[in-house]
Amino acid sequence: MCPFQCDLCVFRMLQERDPVTASEADKYLLEMIRRVSLDALWAREPTTVSGNVQKMRELIRVSGEMNILRPPFPPIGPYPLEDVLGYGVALVMVRSSLDAGRNDKNYKQFQTIRKFQSVVTNQYAVSVPSAYRTLALASADKQKVSAFSSCPTHSDWFKRFSSGCKTRMGEDVNKDKALSREILHEVLRECERRVSVQRGEEQALTVSVTTFLVVSFCASLRGSEGFMLCLAGLRASLEYGKHDEVNPHVVVPLLGRFKTELGERYHLLLLASITKSGFSPRWWLELLVYVREKQGYTNGPAFCSGKMEVAKLRDYEEVFFDLLETVQEEHPELFDKDCNVREWYGLFRSLRRGSTSLATLLRVPESVKNLMNRWRKVEQARGKQPNLPMNEHYTDLAIVKSELIRYCRDF
Repeated sequence: MCPFQCDLCVFRMLQERDPVTASEADKYLLEMIRRVSLDALWAREPTTVSGNVQKMRELIRVSGEMNILRPPFPPIGPYPLEDVLGYGVALVMVRSSLDAGRNDKNYKQFQTIRKFQSVVTNQYAVSVPSAYRTLALASADKQKVSAFSSCPTHSDWFKRFSSGCKTRMGEDVNKDKALSREILHEVLRECERRVSVQRGEEQALTVSVTTFLVVSFCASLRGSEGFMLCLAGLRASLEYGKHDEVNPHVVVPLLGRFKTELGERYHLLLLASITKSGFSPRWWLELLVYVREKQGYTNGPAFCSGKMEVAKLRDYEEVFFDLLETVQEEHPELFDKDCNVREWYGLFRSLRRGSTSLATLLRVPESVKNLMNRWRKVEQARGKQPNLPMNEHYTDLAIVKSELIRYCRDF
């Protein structure tokens, strides 16, 4: 019940020759072909397979008893002498899975090897076969367009193989552990101590890392989203909300190309100037601006490395891990007994996971969390265009600022 070719047929189709008995490379390729075929065949549960077998046997028996000359199922071969099912990509995926991965030196995860499928699919879209085989089906208003492709990675066999391969390999996901509020407070105290005794570039790096931690945690930013903080925009908006007696806040202007949007634009995130537990986004942002001014920088990325280039996670990770290890030595009760901070935590997700977990604990309404985490759904719904002046952004945000500030106000 699955598209199938025997090992020899697949070998001839890929190599355009018969396998050589004495060749170890040919033997290895035949073994890999058997492996991908088994993955495809066992993409479904054993009970489903056995049920299909029973029904097929019954269909053949009844057709024979009725003397039907043409049984009600079409032939399943032979296949053309070209890779129309995606065996080549499947073989590369399985072979690559045996190489060392990031989390395990013995193999790669399925989520890593599946990217080969995306590469081939994208390459096929710009190839000559795709140019004359692909059909497009558009609606009358041209709002929706569906493409019909003959790419091998879209075949039914390849879908079965991917499903079976994933089931066989399983998933060993190494997720970043959520950073708790208590740990972050101790990290910030250690940062304040270091900043008071450091000078020059060392001090600037500590201030940058600390501000990144505070902003990413309070704004629920993931990965490198915090690196989109614009220094010129921050300087221009630093006074916004400073003297607001009802909702004192600070504006975090992120500048860049965001998912589902066209063009580059500012996203203004509003954070409470100081939270109930003592996080101080405004204080650290103002200190960051002061440090950058001492360095002679007034525009460009606020979080930078070297010659005002946008910083990367790896530029800040060593300082982050060093801070966590220091806090772990002084306050081991805040960590699990067998915790290895370099394996358990990471800048990519620990801050956002900690932020969303704390928001859930504090019973922050789902609408408020979505407003913060889904990149200003209200703003997008108003149909604004990219590249609007910052004052127009802030004027419209003033309508919902109490809801945005509410996200981190109780942190």
